[in-house]
Amino acid sequence: MEIKVSGFDFLKPFINWLVKDRRKPLPYSEVEIGKYTTANLAVAILAKIVLDEETIPDVESFLTRINIGQPYCPRCHRPLEETYASWLEDGVHKGYRCPACGAEHEGDWQSIFDNVTAQIRKNYYKY
Repeated sequence: MEIKVSGFDFLKPFINWLVKDRRKPLPYSEVEIGKYTTANLAVAILAKIVLDEETIPDVESFLTRINIGQPYCPRCHRPLEETYASWLEDGVHKGYRCPACGAEHEGDWQSIFDNVTAQIRKNYYKY
């Protein structure tokens, strides 16, 4: 973007420098906006950064930007390990388990994500 300045040509480089879009790319694409916590599981709620928007998005478009972090134990803050059913059940994903304190949570990533989106829908005004 260049501005036409008549009579003040000596100020032209300075004015163009002032009005230039100075937004630098961010070093990250998501930011943590909250936490989802149950008795045996916690995850960070992440949202994609959108710089071009000037109005607050509706809930459905906001939910398309949501992601969740790695599940961790809310007691000892260690990452949870995935647990699987026995080989008789073809190793189906069963849930998560804390290696330190033994806390277990049943459910897969999708069920956790569904619970997070339900919490966001319920309390959208906070986000």
